[in-house]
Amino acid sequence: MQSLREVSFIHYAHKGSPMLLYKGYTYSKHLSLRDGDRYRCSSNKSMKCRCYLILDKDGKVVHKEQFDHKHTHEPPTLHATSDGKYYKI
Repeated sequence: MQSLREVSFIHYAHKGSPMLLYKGYTYSKHLSLRDGDRYRCSSNKSMKCRCYLILDKDGKVVHKEQFDHKHTHEPPTLHATSDGKYYKI
């Protein structure tokens, strides 16, 4: 797991793109911005969760979703394998 200050990037065993892990919730990259990247909750479609984060170029969280980071669901339960991949349980 590669740590960037407040966040980590993890790889699911069954998906190719890395996911961002922040406070137990997972996010996928949504937009590249001039000064960083926007990541939205990975449950944005299935659970209609509107939470997102904006990271600066150094990987620091510079903006959290305007509703005080309230997800519409519980964080996923993850299991790490010996090769560094993750599974949702």
